[in-house]
Amino acid sequence: MVALAGVNNPNAVTALAQLASEAAELPLQYAAVRALGATGTPEALEGILSAAFRVGNTNPVFRQAVLNTLQSVTNPQAVAWLEQQTRSPNFPADVAASVSKALAGLRE
Repeated sequence: MVALAGVNNPNAVTALAQLASEAAELPLQYAAVRALGATGTPEALEGILSAAFRVGNTNPVFRQAVLNTLQSVTNPQAVAWLEQQTRSPNFPADVAASVSKALAGLRE
């Protein structure tokens, strides 16, 4: 799990996003989410959002961990994507707040 969470490779985003949304074990999903957060590309952030939407309200602790990962993104490539997402009226309040926090953190 530690090795998976440490992956920081844009070429792995598709596989990581699939793991984050479909892995049978929650620790594996979370490790994939953390790797996506470390990569921080717009495609990786899409994978993080997909994991958040997949879990919905069924596991609030995991959902918050996913959103915390989104908030801690440090890749400057994510700024334009995050700005675009802040204009989305379709996000639940917790997702919208996480997107805004991520953007504020990158702008500092």
